[in-house]
Amino acid sequence: MFEKTEVTLDELRHLVSERAIEGETMLLTWDRNIPARTALRLLLELDGELVINCIPDIGYLHTGVEKNMEASLTKKPR
Repeated sequence: MFEKTEVTLDELRHLVSERAIEGETMLLTWDRNIPARTALRLLLELDGELVINCIPDIGYLHTGVEKNMEASLTKKPR
């Protein structure tokens, strides 16, 4: 149902602070519960209840817009 992807520390090192790498702050991924519909995911760095950093990850939401536009832009013979 859910696809788990492994992320290495080296891939995240340039995105977060040194405090997050050392474990002083918490990294939290926030997104919707339905992976197929996730268009925005946030990587939050938290110090208690305080958000230190927020990195948006804008995904791709496929809703068939391309097909609808193709159909509306194509002139059909009568």
